[in-house]
Amino acid sequence: MLERGWYPQADPDRGRFRNLLLTALRRFVADRQAQAHALKRYAAHLDTQVVAELPDDAPGPEDAFTRAWLETVVARATRRLQREWAEHGRQAQYALLAPLLVERADGHELRQLAERTGVRGNTLAVQAHRMRQRLRQLVRLELLATVRDPDQLEEELLELRRALGERTR
Repeated sequence: MLERGWYPQADPDRGRFRNLLLTALRRFVADRQAQAHALKRYAAHLDTQVVAELPDDAPGPEDAFTRAWLETVVARATRRLQREWAEHGRQAQYALLAPLLVERADGHELRQLAERTGVRGNTLAVQAHRMRQRLRQLVRLELLATVRDPDQLEEELLELRRALGERTR
């Protein structure tokens, strides 16, 4: 996509940036599959061992793209959240609560964390809840930078939730 100079011609009125990237990926994969198919046809005449060593069809590139997109968006939002906490001098507190962004602690874990830190359990729970809320806001902001209107933002959020749901299964 970069080699051929498609990026400067991208028009936000024609769709989302992620869709542009996904279309470029689809075309790239189709070209590679055509090349692999031609190679397999040619190799069949040469040696069956060569054909056996060619890669199998792995999970789809679209799924891999969506997972990578999700990871990138969440990682950028998480780094931004971490910077915000650091700017307010709360790096240690961020490090303490960051594991609770992914998985909520049960009562026992929260009590242990409270005992270790000297902070009340309900205070930690509220701080973790607020941290998760802010992370959600930052994810929305990250996605908002890639879409043109709120409807597209909601579509992106639905797609990322679907991908996250599949990832956790």
